[in-house]
Amino acid sequence: MDDKGDAAHIIAWLREVENAKSDEEVAAATKKHLLRERSYAQLSEEVKKGLRKEGIDVSFFPAGKNGPASSPK
Repeated sequence: MDDKGDAAHIIAWLREVENAKSDEEVAAATKKHLLRERSYAQLSEEVKKGLRKEGIDVSFFPAGKNGPASSPK
């Protein structure tokens, strides 16, 4: 749903993250491919709008406000 709707940015991000050797490289790939001059707040609003068009309503919690991840059984 982002940009041209062809998932090019997320695919490029996944490829860079797959080969990243440090957290800094992951952060740089995130900034380059996903944020692209947007804040996290702007990105989350755009994601919500895109999903809403598809009939999906999501809410994002502020950083640190999500519950702990459940462990696989």
